[in-house]
Amino acid sequence: MPNPYANLTPSKKIKDDFQTITLGFDRVKDDMDAVNLLIADHLSSMIAHAAKSITVDPITGVTAANVQQALAQLTAQLTEIIAGPAPSAAEVSDARTGADAIARASVGILIREIHAQQLKAAPTAVTLSPGLQNIIANRRSRLRIKEIKGRTLVNLGGRAGKFANLTGITTVTGTSAVVSGGGQEGRDALQVTASGANSFASIDIVNQVSVGKYYVAICNGKVGTAPSMILGLDPAAGAVSGPSSNTITSTSYSVLYRKFSPTTIGARLSIGPYSSSSANGQTFFADGLRVYEISAADYTAIDSMTAAQVAAKWPYVDDAKHTNAVYVSNAGKNLVDSFSSSDWTIASSATIKGANSLTLVNTAPGGHSSYPINLLPNTTYTIRVEVLGDSNVRWNLTPTKASSSFSVIQNQSSTATITFTTDATTTLLYLNLYSNTAGTYTFNNPILVVGDASAMPATFEPKRGSYLYLPDAQLRSNVDGSVADSLYTDGEGKPRVTRRWWPVVLDGSLPWSFGSSFTGYKRVLFSLGGSPVINNAEGNVVKYNGSILTRNYGVADGFRVGDGTSNNPVYITIPSSDSGWGDSYTPSAAEIAAYFYGYRMFQNGQSSSVPYNGTGTKQWCRVDFNTPADAPLTVPTAPWAGYTPYRLIYQLAQSADEPVNYEGDLVLHEGGNQIEVGTGIVVRESVKPTLATNWDINNKTTGSALKYRVAKFVGIYRSDRFDALWSTWSGTDVYGNVAASILPSRFDTAAPYAVTYLALDTYSLGIAPQTISADYAPNIKEGLDDVTRVVTDLKREVSILQTQKAGKQQSQWIAPTLVNGWVNYGNGETVAGYYKDDRGYVFMRGLIKSGAIGQAAFTLPAGYRPDSPVRVSVNSNLAFGSLIISTDGRVIIDSGSSTSWTSLAAVPFLATQ
Repeated sequence: MPNPYANLTPSKKIKDDFQTITLGFDRVKDDMDAVNLLIADHLSSMIAHAAKSITVDPITGVTAANVQQALAQLTAQLTEIIAGPAPSAAEVSDARTGADAIARASVGILIREIHAQQLKAAPTAVTLSPGLQNIIANRRSRLRIKEIKGRTLVNLGGRAGKFANLTGITTVTGTSAVVSGGGQEGRDALQVTASGANSFASIDIVNQVSVGKYYVAICNGKVGTAPSMILGLDPAAGAVSGPSSNTITSTSYSVLYRKFSPTTIGARLSIGPYSSSSANGQTFFADGLRVYEISAADYTAIDSMTAAQVAAKWPYVDDAKHTNAVYVSNAGKNLVDSFSSSDWTIASSATIKGANSLTLVNTAPGGHSSYPINLLPNTTYTIRVEVLGDSNVRWNLTPTKASSSFSVIQNQSSTATITFTTDATTTLLYLNLYSNTAGTYTFNNPILVVGDASAMPATFEPKRGSYLYLPDAQLRSNVDGSVADSLYTDGEGKPRVTRRWWPVVLDGSLPWSFGSSFTGYKRVLFSLGGSPVINNAEGNVVKYNGSILTRNYGVADGFRVGDGTSNNPVYITIPSSDSGWGDSYTPSAAEIAAYFYGYRMFQNGQSSSVPYNGTGTKQWCRVDFNTPADAPLTVPTAPWAGYTPYRLIYQLAQSADEPVNYEGDLVLHEGGNQIEVGTGIVVRESVKPTLATNWDINNKTTGSALKYRVAKFVGIYRSDRFDALWSTWSGTDVYGNVAASILPSRFDTAAPYAVTYLALDTYSLGIAPQTISADYAPNIKEGLDDVTRVVTDLKREVSILQTQKAGKQQSQWIAPTLVNGWVNYGNGETVAGYYKDDRGYVFMRGLIKSGAIGQAAFTLPAGYRPDSPVRVSVNSNLAFGSLIISTDGRVIIDSGSSTSWTSLAAVPFLATQ
């Protein structure tokens, strides 16, 4: 076989060609030795492959004569990329490391992370609930409200369970008395003094409940000298009741509750505080008694709820209340306010040297200055207080105000940053600043943040909170919440409401007519007009005394909405004991109107409690039988001061959309955000301070009491600007918890003042939403887009206001939601609208038609309403017509032509509320 080393003859044997084979192996060895020599020379040579040119960088044209040179040049280029050009050898930045000093696994990961902040992304959704909660945000961003669903609670016990008096209270085996302010949160309480065993005080709800429906009854209760008490239901037969544990023995208020679903209903069904083991003279107490119809799902869920959860889900309300007076607030990064805040209690020996600096000059130990801080249980916080002075300076966090005893954070004697975690029961702590001996001490820049030490800012940050107030949203629903009003944020970032429910004040201004007469009561009616009401059974009527009318117009104190016709009549049945109309007397329309203005008819010379039957002279007294000696002999045509008219809530055939009043905007900061959701906010209530030693607000003795009892002042405003010069105080002259005063030298007698505050009796305003759906921008692009939109809208509004102020031009016209069948005339005529000028006068315009005379065409929002009814003349189909603008904002077409047209153009009026 031929080869370069030995040509062997195939026909020969190996032994015959051995010499040739040996020669071939010698040649192979010589070649291998030569190759090994070349390899050795290559490994030791600096100029190997000199004949070949290697391109290192095709852009710059850099080449190398050999592999070793190429590798050296590449290494130099990489070093320059990472470390910078020569002669510097220090590393400037690792390309994988971000601004947070954390290196990513690769440069690509960091680039993609940066790119993600520049792309459109879905908002980060959050759900808020009543009370405090913590939201951890990855950046500063606006918190946008997406939806708040309405909710209505109808207390079937009316106002009787408020126990302001004994009206509607029946006591068995004992006596009852009202203890003024003896309940929780300063409410009145009912005291039952037993005369033996089985003492019971109750309200009758037999006309408010139905077989097969579901209910829960709740109250706060405590024993005095009685051994125990329960929330009793009598008769219990025919009702499924619970929970199994409904007994208390504590002398402190606890929640009592029971559910029931009647299978039969007798002549009565009473609910209230009961003690089976009481003896003569022993006492027990109750407050906040309420009874609510609930859904089947809630009826089942109660069994797995705690008493606190039951009380929170169904709080006490006066008669019928809705989601209203809502506030959402973010306390800010720093949970401690400046020393000038009214929440600080400043020691008499301490002086505020600046917003965040306090100097204490003590002649003895003590001198406590204290600040209350609401906290979340089982949550980590970090606090820092800067102090100047000797080792006797002291600061701590304790559950008790002005305490020097054992505390959550024990006495500190120097500047310190301390992280702590609250336990399962902590909701309130006090920051106390004081000294352990005489001397001069300074406290600077107190700050408390949510999170561990990494959440503490490197430099001091003052408290900068944000908030959103919705003072009069009035969001309503049916029992199970399936049909509800809904608040949302529109494209301009402003809240609006889609209304499914509509309120009607049933006063004497409506076109009442007589219906039918029955033994002991009469039926009257008026027409809603417009489209059919969807569901008659879902309406509610609250009587002037707070009781709830039965959804049955075949009994006294009942009602019905609609009868299938387009007129949509509303029927109300009135007991003769309330109206004063005897069974043989038929009242006129004016006399029916007088009843709905709060007056009762009786015969002159007779007791005011005796109904009038058509003989003698008619006379009227208030429906509560007060001041009969001043009763008029002519038919009253206006309500008496303090009268609360009937109210109807009914379901709209078609939803209506309208703006709502609001104040503020919500902002999240990076890290933990302590958000609070609640009810009871009263925004910018006008007030006239009164002069005693100082000028006072909310001093009931001098006449500056606010509309509701005050729990806490949020802000006092002079000519719409925040006035920080007021101080707060408490005492017997205060209406609620707190009043405010200012020195005469600091008071502006010519300026208008207004107050924003939290009401103590939230039940008189509304209830908090069960949940709030919200979101915030997840990245830089979305945040920037959101801010750009807000700034653009704000600049537009400011420019409009400036133009209007400079040129005294009219404000923008607001299109109201027309109801009760009223619609715009069309055909190119001006549509309905209203506006308020810079002097506070409200103007209206537009041509409307087709509604019912005597019915409201629309409702003006708060801020556009008079403080007493305004009646104005208008043109109605070239004839006389009139409008009534009521104090609740209803614009009622009192007379004129509904089918042709009625003009809304009228003399402007001054808005005072």
